[in-house]
Amino acid sequence: MPNKPGGPTSTSGLNKSRPAPGNDEITLIVPFLRNHDLLTKLVKSIEIQTDKSWQLLIMDDSGSLDPRSLGGLFGDTRTSIIHNTSVHGIPRNWNRGIDAATTNLVAIIHADDELEPTFVTEMKMLMNMENKASVGFCRARIVNEQSHEIRTLVDSFKYLVRKRPDKDGVVRLEGMAGVRRLLWGDWIYCPTMVFNKALLHDIRFPEEWRFATDYAFLFELLQSGHRLVGLDSTLYVYRRHKQSTTETLSRDLSRYFEEHLVLQQLSEKLALKGERRSSILARVRPVHRVQVLSRTAILFILGSRRDALRLLSLAFSCD
Repeated sequence: MPNKPGGPTSTSGLNKSRPAPGNDEITLIVPFLRNHDLLTKLVKSIEIQTDKSWQLLIMDDSGSLDPRSLGGLFGDTRTSIIHNTSVHGIPRNWNRGIDAATTNLVAIIHADDELEPTFVTEMKMLMNMENKASVGFCRARIVNEQSHEIRTLVDSFKYLVRKRPDKDGVVRLEGMAGVRRLLWGDWIYCPTMVFNKALLHDIRFPEEWRFATDYAFLFELLQSGHRLVGLDSTLYVYRRHKQSTTETLSRDLSRYFEEHLVLQQLSEKLALKGERRSSILARVRPVHRVQVLSRTAILFILGSRRDALRLLSLAFSCD
């Protein structure tokens, strides 16, 4: 596989000559940086999938992937590993994984999460039933590092503002109506998504963002005429813990300022298109304000007054 910007790459187990089998198989792309124990839990959840027609592609960003973390899947013909010789980060790993996958359906799974046993079965059924959709998604169960179910204030807000399914049980998002619905809450959990590569064409995750790349990606798809579909079923286990990338970028506050910039740019772009309602909603940014205010309260409680005031200023910024 030819190298792309971001450092050389070596591959193991990647069958580049095998033709893509349409929508009969799905590639589970797993970028890995740290925490072999949680990776082992993910692998076990993949092993017990009721539908075995999947490929596993590990994007090793750690330089020290322990094969034992893959258990019985190490050496399995369905398992491939791409070893990065430098850290590529979130969007570049996601894009490289999509491009390297030999199936049309691909999912990007967090290495610290888990799949419910019917994830592959039901998401493949959704994408085959809704074969004009570029992206499919499902609901997620939120857990902590000990796998105990939790729900934060932000998770509760996202649950309340999510779009309900149509009468046939499928959630559908398209066009400006889809943009506005997503602006209310960013309620699609990124790693629940399955992508139809043939319909994505050359649209990929913007690599200028460290955190909000999935948000920007979805808005680009919706504005470009793509359809998103979802199941109201909980097929994914999303883990919140102190070592996660989300928590790391929350602690240094960078995620909040990046999300604000993404929404600000989107608002300006929508205004130029004459989409006044959507532009105003992007500037109001409901869920982002909830996230920022929630973090501000935590920082005040912890005594981090300076950081709390920075976020408080951001929460009420109209720029």
